[in-house]
Amino acid sequence: MRTILSFLVLWGLCAGVLTAQSDTLKKEKEEIRTLFGPEISHGGYGAVTMGYTQMDGNDAWIVGGRAAWIIDHGFALGVGGYGLTNDIVLDDWYSADERMSLIVGYGGLLLEPIFFAREPVHFCVPVLVGAGGVSTAPRSYWTHDNVWDPEVYHNDVIFVFEPGIEIELNLTRFMRLSAGGSYRLTSPVDLPDMADDILNGPAATFSLKFGK
Repeated sequence: MRTILSFLVLWGLCAGVLTAQSDTLKKEKEEIRTLFGPEISHGGYGAVTMGYTQMDGNDAWIVGGRAAWIIDHGFALGVGGYGLTNDIVLDDWYSADERMSLIVGYGGLLLEPIFFAREPVHFCVPVLVGAGGVSTAPRSYWTHDNVWDPEVYHNDVIFVFEPGIEIELNLTRFMRLSAGGSYRLTSPVDLPDMADDILNGPAATFSLKFGK
């Protein structure tokens, strides 16, 4: 009889503990997770980005940067910007004594879902939404110091939407290497004798990210 009573008391205690744990788990599931709760990790990174694309059928090299806040290892929110670095000569658009060069720069909001971030090799899908400018400048006007004078003849403001996909390597805890591609879409370019989709096209990019 004493053994049976002891077993019933022990079973009651175990049942009480299990019920309490079940209630706790149920409450935890019902709680709303917040961006700034203790269960969410936060980080950030800064990156240098280089890329290759084409503009008006010419090779174009772009250089830029990114800065982003990383939320729970799975999503980055930040800004990015890029600019054309090499000289693209627009010989066909003007007379020989007034050849023009192309100037392009753009930037904006960066939205970047990150998948399997804790794995040494994973991927992300950066999307840039923003604005920029495109200009043509004369090459025939030089200063006495033989330095090109960046006088702008024509310019236009453009809207930019550039989605991409990248493979990313975790080199160290604070440094990542990514390579991938994107497709740049802009609003129609409104410049003399220039195709309105001159800046649209694919790009190959390479980034080195530093952060936490």
